[in-house]
Amino acid sequence: MATTGVSIGKETFRNPIEPYLEMLDFRQNDLAEAREAFYAGDHNIALVIAERLIRSRLKMLAMKKPVDIGKEKPDADNLCKGFVRVQNMNYPPQPLSDPIDWNYWANEDGTWNEHFGNMYPFDCLHRTYSATGEKKYADAWCRIVNDFLTGAPYLNPAADYLPARPMYLMGKLTCNNGEGRHWMSLSVAGRIMHWLEGCGRLADSDALTSKLLWRILKSIYTDHYCILVNNSRKNTPNQYSETSLALTILGMAVPWFYQASAAFTIGYQRFRDAIESNTFTDGTDIEQSPNYNFGALKKTEEFLEIIQESSDGEKIFFKIAARNRLNYLLQLCTPDLHLPDLAKSHASECKRDSFLPYGKMFDLPQAVWMATGGKEGTPPSHTSAVMPYGGYSVLRSGFTGCPDILFFKSSRIGAGHMHEDELGIILHGRGRRLLVDSGNYTYAASSKTDIEMNAYSHATRSHNTVLVDGLGQKRQALLNVLRESDTHHPPMTAKDASKLPYRHGGNDTLEYLEGVYADGYGENRELRTCHVRQIVWLKQYGWLVIDTMIPNDNTPHTYQQLWQLAPEFAEVTKLQPEKNRIVANESGNPFTITAWQPEPMTAEFFCGDDNVMRGWYSSDYGIRTPKPDVWLSNTGTGCVCMIALLQDGAERIVETMSFECDAKNNTEEIRHLQFADGARLIFSRSKSIIQPNTNTDLFSQESPAPSELINMIPSFSLKFESAQDTWQLHVPTVLDKQLISFTCAQNSVTLSTLYELG
Repeated sequence: MATTGVSIGKETFRNPIEPYLEMLDFRQNDLAEAREAFYAGDHNIALVIAERLIRSRLKMLAMKKPVDIGKEKPDADNLCKGFVRVQNMNYPPQPLSDPIDWNYWANEDGTWNEHFGNMYPFDCLHRTYSATGEKKYADAWCRIVNDFLTGAPYLNPAADYLPARPMYLMGKLTCNNGEGRHWMSLSVAGRIMHWLEGCGRLADSDALTSKLLWRILKSIYTDHYCILVNNSRKNTPNQYSETSLALTILGMAVPWFYQASAAFTIGYQRFRDAIESNTFTDGTDIEQSPNYNFGALKKTEEFLEIIQESSDGEKIFFKIAARNRLNYLLQLCTPDLHLPDLAKSHASECKRDSFLPYGKMFDLPQAVWMATGGKEGTPPSHTSAVMPYGGYSVLRSGFTGCPDILFFKSSRIGAGHMHEDELGIILHGRGRRLLVDSGNYTYAASSKTDIEMNAYSHATRSHNTVLVDGLGQKRQALLNVLRESDTHHPPMTAKDASKLPYRHGGNDTLEYLEGVYADGYGENRELRTCHVRQIVWLKQYGWLVIDTMIPNDNTPHTYQQLWQLAPEFAEVTKLQPEKNRIVANESGNPFTITAWQPEPMTAEFFCGDDNVMRGWYSSDYGIRTPKPDVWLSNTGTGCVCMIALLQDGAERIVETMSFECDAKNNTEEIRHLQFADGARLIFSRSKSIIQPNTNTDLFSQESPAPSELINMIPSFSLKFESAQDTWQLHVPTVLDKQLISFTCAQNSVTLSTLYELG
């Protein structure tokens, strides 16, 4: 067999061609001509024939993808000048050194480096070439890829290369699990897909020499393949599906390689498992980030394209899962059809027209209707909805015009990009933002601001929930405990999950939700307090938020209800302690938060505070805007009940409050509230059933079961009186084994169940 001076195409290899020939399965019918040449000893001819097939197939696959030249060309021109920009990260174009420093971190931001090594920032070059035919773009792409293959560092420069370990290190961090840095598999998965597309678009260009093409393919089908097979990232949901998709593409793109069949089979099985393990029946995901949840639709689209020759029975599973996910995401949408900026999401990342292709592809007419503004499709059959497996709920007045929307999160412990935001709410009134999630900042660490803003955006203090003694929730610490346990299982497996037991219901007058958090507060979950949140939407008068804090001791604690007002209220928010009220935009259409409590309101106000990071909102990567944060404090021993009424508009604003209790045995608390139109609201419940909870099992190292928590939800009654109407809502404890009832005009009925997805 020849080992030097082998002519392939227009160039001569100075290295053996055996490694390339050994990757090919000459038994396949398409390689009959190449097989004949190979067995005749004409190895260079065999390789040339195989290369023609490969270039033709990659070209066909790449040309299926459209090119937006207006978007691609500016970045391609920058690269030709020596500057690279990473999309969706608000950094200016960075200089591209020669040779390239593949360990470079812009702004000490690990995400920048991971995107850089993923290779998608260079797609603009081969796409611009395919649209313009200008060779400089093809040359630039080939030069960059060749630089990577030549200069990207090994995991350990002193170690011998082992196929079972990753060849390339992306970034400055390493670990001993064979993955290099944390995102190694994700970088590899992306690189495979972007390199294959680039080779396809440059298939007819002299810039993509035979030598470079075979170097790329060898790296993909050896190093990259081994990394994906050995490091599936199963416990990181978005990475698991991404690596599974890449393996499936690897098996389909060049089917004449020995590894192709195994890649396809493994990728297919893992992609199905990723959906079964990570996606609940109601379409929600164990990775609590709408951004990544929406991105999963694109992966499913690409996967279905790959398996288009499969039977309809095989494809229907993936289509149903995608349809359920799309339906869930539609429920979360704000009035302008953006996803809320929960966990690792930005409000800017998903717009109305993003839903249209998926609505048609996955046969969901509601998505088409919303994406087209009602011009096509079918309107949803419901407004408010709950996702009983994932633990999300949305109270909504409608899908058109300027609706009222309250989003409530009462979920299990999550996996991946989880924020400490349990029982948090986001609120829109009459189409405008009232209460917001503070968003997600960056992964940068080059400054004190970066580090503290990233910590702030994850922390409880940046969400609309409750602090205990100034300490936030710590489900991340619980997740670490579970991961380190000898009996560790993933915190959630969607295919084995049952519905969460929390109750919900509603009618034309009101709607009700509840949830519980008891996973601890403080760095080591040292404070064990159970937080029960009950929400009643009084459709003509506002949203009642009832927070009951049940500690496992009899010592005094301070509880702070946190309210993150929209940035638009930064200059117009005032505290009115004499009225127990926060008012935003007092002179116009006010948004008010009334603390319905006997004690005078104790409030702190923060807006754009850098001393202790508070009062910031991030709408996009690395961007922050001041917003008003208001902390309402209550101190007490034993169980403490805090009630806030959120109102949008001045028509029925609260005028007076009064309080009473049973003078004989002090077991009943009654709170009266009168609105500007003369209507009255009366809240009552027995204090005797609300005692500190010293159940050590409930506050163990592991997370208490939802079935245990729901038994801690206290009962209450709510009575409404006006000249036109009188009704009463009774919410019993679960232990009472009664249903939530609504009494109006002497008729008592059970609240109807809100629409449940799935």
